[in-house]
Amino acid sequence: MNTPDRVIARLASTLAQASNAPGPKYEHLARALLVQIEAGAWKPGARLPADSVFQQALPLSLGTIQQALRKLVQIGVLERRYRIGTFVRDIEVHSEIRHLRFIAPGQDTLAPVTVRVIDIARVEENTTNLGPALVAVGDLVRVRRLCTINAEFRVYLETFLPADRFGSLLHVRPSDVHGISLSTLLKEKFNAPTARTEHCLRIAAVSEHAGSSLGLEASAQVIDWCMYSYSHEGGLLMAQRAAVPRTTNWITVVST
Repeated sequence: MNTPDRVIARLASTLAQASNAPGPKYEHLARALLVQIEAGAWKPGARLPADSVFQQALPLSLGTIQQALRKLVQIGVLERRYRIGTFVRDIEVHSEIRHLRFIAPGQDTLAPVTVRVIDIARVEENTTNLGPALVAVGDLVRVRRLCTINAEFRVYLETFLPADRFGSLLHVRPSDVHGISLSTLLKEKFNAPTARTEHCLRIAAVSEHAGSSLGLEASAQVIDWCMYSYSHEGGLLMAQRAAVPRTTNWITVVST
């Protein structure tokens, strides 16, 4: 159980290990607080201990503690309420379904996207072919989905998440998460909201499973679209790879 005393004890231990690390002490504390928040020590809406409680338990001055908290306020993780306390914000979700933002032909509106989960399985990181972002992550949870865009064409999507943190997804039935944004699921179930994403695109030959799912020939080429989602602390939350058939639709990418 994450009692305040245990959480603060973990903070003290983390700071002791980082005592000789480069950089200001407030940045070390801000990073350690982020790790605890994203691990679920404080849920969205929860109030953190008073500044004076942190000061009594940690080898830091009150000014350093307040500077660390201000940094987390600036990046949108915390909210300071005058004479009330410091609270974890209910951070806005940047849904990965929103990455598949295709403009409907002849219109200025986004084409609707429907999603069906094919399967959820455990795989090794060296089987993903998603580049250095997943190196040394270890075993992964792979979620394979088929997305239908405006009832016109389909996109094959594979999502990979570190199994040591998100392994319980292996016990979820695919039918229970049809149409559900994984970003929303990670935020609500694991307290792991997406803070930013990176995108890489190229033209490449379709993979065997993607081609079979999309009804494409083995020689077909697709838009090979990789998306990497990161937490506020900078850790990789999930990596996704989409196979998008050649289309004349515009794709818009929202910066997060």
